[in-house]
Amino acid sequence: PPRLEIKWSSDAWIVFNSLHGDSFDIYRIKPDGGGLENITNTPKESEEDFIVTPKGDKIIYMLANESYVYSTWSMELNGANKEKLMEGYGTSTSLDGRKLLFHRRENKNSQIFIYDLETREERRLTEYGDNGGALFFWNNKRIIYSAEEDLDGDGEVDHRYNYKIYIMNIDGSEQRRLTEGEAHESLIG
Repeated sequence: PPRLEIKWSSDAWIVFNSLHGDSFDIYRIKPDGGGLENITNTPKESEEDFIVTPKGDKIIYMLANESYVYSTWSMELNGANKEKLMEGYGTSTSLDGRKLLFHRRENKNSQIFIYDLETREERRLTEYGDNGGALFFWNNKRIIYSAEEDLDGDGEVDHRYNYKIYIMNIDGSEQRRLTEGEAHESLIG
C-alpha cells in the first residue's frame, strides 16, 4: 500500500500526498474536513515526497517525471508560484529553513549536496560511495546520512544494500561511520 505523508502548514492546513492512478499529487485540507484541494494536479508526473519548511510558508517537493528522473521544486502553501530548484531529490531543510539537503546521481552513485535557498548556490558534500537519506542534525551544524561504501576497493559501490549511518559537519568535513555490522541501516526523514 502507498505511504501517506502528512505535514501541518503555518496556516493550519493539513498537507498530504495521495496516490491516484499511477502518480502522487499533493493535497491540502482544513482540519474540519473542508476545502480539499489538489495543489499540484500533475497526472503525468508524481510528487512522491515533500517538506513543509520550518517557517510553514512553503512546500518543497520532489517531482518524478514519467522516466522517474527527480527534481526538487518549491511552491506556496496554496500551490501557487511553483519553481524548480534543482535536479535531484531534496531530503531535509535546516531548522532556520535556509538550507536544503539533497542527493543526486553522479555517475552510478548518489552524492549529497547542500543547497542555499536564498542564494541558490549548491555545494557537493560527499565524493565516494552511494549516499542518501541526509538529515540536518538538531543543531544545524552536522548532517547524518546513509552510505554504502566500495567494499572491494575497485572504485565502484557494489549495491549490496549494506548501508551504514554516517555523520559529517555541515561543510562536508569529518565524515565518519557511526554503525558497524552486516545489517542494512538507512534513515527515514
